[in-house]
Amino acid sequence: MTTLLFEKRGEQEDKELKVNFYDLMREMNWNNLNIEITPKATNSLGLQFVDLMARPIGRYAINPNQPNRAFEILKNKFRKQDGKFEDCGLKIYP
Repeated sequence: MTTLLFEKRGEQEDKELKVNFYDLMREMNWNNLNIEITPKATNSLGLQFVDLMARPIGRYAINPNQPNRAFEILKNKFRKQDGKFEDCGLKIYP
């Protein structure tokens, strides 16, 4: 079983996240993932690291043509197929 950590946001947001997460798991027929929501005060090094990557990736997903120096560094770390990382090392779901 793999556990995914999420940072606590608020009671309603956390509840919605869990509902949507488990709906997606059922839809995708995945049964080996678990979700854990931790308070920001946990100060997890892994969550801090993810925070540094999430914003540049999110900005790229919203507007790929906008200058984004941090993403330019990150995109070289994604898995590639035929020189492209889209739909291989980076998947953006609607």
